[in-house]
Amino acid sequence: MDQEVSSFENLEFLEKLDLQGSLIRTEFLCKILQKTCRMRNLNLHMPNFFDEAGTGLLDLDAITIQLKNSCPDLEIIDLSGYSIITSRGIHALAECKNLRKLTMMNKNDMYPEDRSTIDKHSLRRLFFSCQCLEEVNLGNSDMIFNYDVYEELTMCKNLRQIYLGYTSNFAILEQFPKLQTIYVMRAGNAFDDTRDSQTSFVAQAKEKYPHVSILEYQKGIKYDNEECEG
Repeated sequence: MDQEVSSFENLEFLEKLDLQGSLIRTEFLCKILQKTCRMRNLNLHMPNFFDEAGTGLLDLDAITIQLKNSCPDLEIIDLSGYSIITSRGIHALAECKNLRKLTMMNKNDMYPEDRSTIDKHSLRRLFFSCQCLEEVNLGNSDMIFNYDVYEELTMCKNLRQIYLGYTSNFAILEQFPKLQTIYVMRAGNAFDDTRDSQTSFVAQAKEKYPHVSILEYQKGIKYDNEECEG
């Protein structure tokens, strides 16, 4: 493995690494991150599937701990997909205090509850520590928290863009003085009980907060040149 890493030159100057959908091994990636002290943008968005051997899964706890130790300038990270992260990894991520954009969609919902739940204290520590956060997307990850994650998000006073699930709560909007854009999950179909309340919420929010762009999103639909997979 050391020989593999040594084949990469000038890693100390690397600021962006896009590994979306790759089959890189956790150990190999951690070796790379040890040498990338200038890393600012890391994309680890993995597929929402894996085989019986676990191919394609990353140990995100180990990776975030390595990021904490080696990449103090990290600003953007995407941890979406079925690779597991626990409270231990969230604690490590909280030490990346320059983080501006966090994407963590479709997390841990294939695992037993005792392995996948992220405790409230960990998330509170993350959002309290990372006051530079401007954009957070936790789409389809509600089940790993088992509580209202939006309450913890209110600790991020510099948020400019957030992605919400099904919601009809105006209180969340009043907690972010710098908010510019909100993506709200679109209710599924005419038989969805949340559809009417969600449609009403969006309409009222647009009227009440004209300075904030409020957009509905769903899987596979693109807005502002960005694909939403919530």
